[in-house]
Amino acid sequence: MNPVKRFAVLFFFAVVLFCGSVIAAEDAKEAIKEVSKETPKETTEKSEEPEKPFLNANFRDIYLVKDEAFITPRTHSHLFSFTGRWMRRRNIYQASSWPGTSVTALIYGQTCRVKVKAPVKEGIVEGHYFLASVDNGPQLLLTLPAYNASENPIFEFNIEIPKPDEAVSGAAKTSNVHIPHILELTSEPNYPLNLVGITLDNTIIHQGREWLQRQNKIPAIEYISDKLADAPALNTTAVYHVARELRLRQEYIVTHGKCFSPECKRSEAGLAEQYNFLSPFDGNPRPQDAREPMPSKYVFHRDDPLVQGKEPEFVVVDVGDNDLAHDIDGFEFMESLQTFLGNLIVNARPNAEIFVLVRAGRYVTETEDAIVSMRYPHLHAVKYDERRAGGDSAWYKSFYCSYILPLADPSYPYRELCGTAYEQLSVGSHVAGSLGKTVLVLLVLGGIFGTLFSRRRQLVAYVGELRGYASVANTDKEAGQ
Repeated sequence: MNPVKRFAVLFFFAVVLFCGSVIAAEDAKEAIKEVSKETPKETTEKSEEPEKPFLNANFRDIYLVKDEAFITPRTHSHLFSFTGRWMRRRNIYQASSWPGTSVTALIYGQTCRVKVKAPVKEGIVEGHYFLASVDNGPQLLLTLPAYNASENPIFEFNIEIPKPDEAVSGAAKTSNVHIPHILELTSEPNYPLNLVGITLDNTIIHQGREWLQRQNKIPAIEYISDKLADAPALNTTAVYHVARELRLRQEYIVTHGKCFSPECKRSEAGLAEQYNFLSPFDGNPRPQDAREPMPSKYVFHRDDPLVQGKEPEFVVVDVGDNDLAHDIDGFEFMESLQTFLGNLIVNARPNAEIFVLVRAGRYVTETEDAIVSMRYPHLHAVKYDERRAGGDSAWYKSFYCSYILPLADPSYPYRELCGTAYEQLSVGSHVAGSLGKTVLVLLVLGGIFGTLFSRRRQLVAYVGELRGYASVANTDKEAGQ
């Protein structure tokens, strides 16, 4: 082809391509203008933000501060205080079957929802409940709806928090601080409480371990008793309500219809033996082989418990009701009591003050002799006064305020809580036992005779002088006649 024609063709194609590119560029500009008109703000914001390739699309959701927080004894151990015997299975905190087992939690704000799990049972369960109290107020009964235990359901209960005073709530609003409250949850023996956690208003807690340390200064008492089968429930008794009135941490090792000693039914364990278990165990059925371990739900590792709680500083022993009803021999009861007290002193509660209640008509001599035979300075006998005005409540309050609380931490305000029930009484045995009384009498008589023997010469001379005075008096009398 002629060079001139070839150049003309190439020039024509170049002009066509140039015109096409110009038209395409104009179309693209128009499209961008239309998009910017529809969403001008979004494009402006995105254009102004610097690129952050290390942030994913869920950044805002992940770091969003929520209004509520979920606390558990595992994540916030310094906000929970356990009373009684507990065990932990994974993230579930399970109360034992001893009555009055409870947990106290420090919560903040007006939101409180308790999450609990149904206990491991079979079939349809009805009437499962637990008790809740806020700021040491009245205990409210919270009942779970009927459920199928095999489904392992989880329930959530809303706890109503009392509204604070206007002055306190106003200060809290201005300072953006949630008001603290004390929540107490008490388990029911037949359906032990399985605590998962508590939902409350989200807040930054600067409490540290101070609250738990103050909880540990509250007197901790272990109350041991065998009640008759027809005795009222524990939460209706005077000893229970007095302990709550005085704001004590009292755990209860209490059975109904079971003897203290194993003499009632050899096939069953008495309270003295059941005391060593995580939950009440009547001893039947026992492992076929003595080398086989007990079922895990009954094993209580006192030295290394599954859930750490404060060790009781005081122990109150009030036993013998069922043994007396079953006509158990006094000597057998005394032996069982001696063995049990020895276990408390040596193994279970070596650092505790132990008080044994002596009730009229219930193994009085045997109880006194068992106490005296231990020869332990921190073991005390206290005679129960049934004639005291005010009944059981007045007596128990006077007993706690006179014997136990004066020995507690000095920072505990027991004088304010006790009021007129406080009496300045010495801590010690009010009864000495028949054996102790006999020994005391012999010691006194021995001291008298020892004194007389050591001064026998002076006594002989003194008697001689008396005889001389008597003979002179007779001579004067005869002379007068």
